[in-house]
Amino acid sequence: MPWWRNKNLQLRDIDLDGGKIRIVREIAKNRKERQPRLMALADWGMRQLLLRAQALGATEPQHYLLPLSLTRSRSADKNQKFDVNRPMTGWVKSWRKLTQKCNMDGFRFHDLRHTFRTLGAEAGVPLEVMMAQLGHMDRETSLEYVHIQQQALERAKQLIESEQAPVLAAAQRSSGAADGSATPKV
Repeated sequence: MPWWRNKNLQLRDIDLDGGKIRIVREIAKNRKERQPRLMALADWGMRQLLLRAQALGATEPQHYLLPLSLTRSRSADKNQKFDVNRPMTGWVKSWRKLTQKCNMDGFRFHDLRHTFRTLGAEAGVPLEVMMAQLGHMDRETSLEYVHIQQQALERAKQLIESEQAPVLAAAQRSSGAADGSATPKV
């Protein structure tokens, strides 16, 4: 989910017991409410964000998970550092600091969606399931997110070849080259 949709998440949109977050109509790309399932890592991250939000004073359902920082606001009460009733406006600096600290300069938040989609494809998760998780409306968009790794291609080759082994053996026996050594002239 792009950052501009994350920033609008309110506490009422998060159901950790059910393992879901609710993406409401106003912020969902396809204009329908959806409830993607949280994977274990996303669940852990969401729990950390909830703890942070609570520490900043977000306790009511309408409060934002990522509240607005008032440190630069001239009109803000100097004792109040966050407004839990308004969402943050952006996180470019925070993201940049995080990626630098992790030695991942240039890694974009959106790259996490591509990684998630690629891992799903490599694990054999059906395209339709991944489309629902990512909120994609069409197959082409979802396929653009896949960046299959060489290791996954090699694993697929091995799986397919193991399934084809009996057919190949029978073909080799019938051609008289059981070891596959017969080479055509080119």
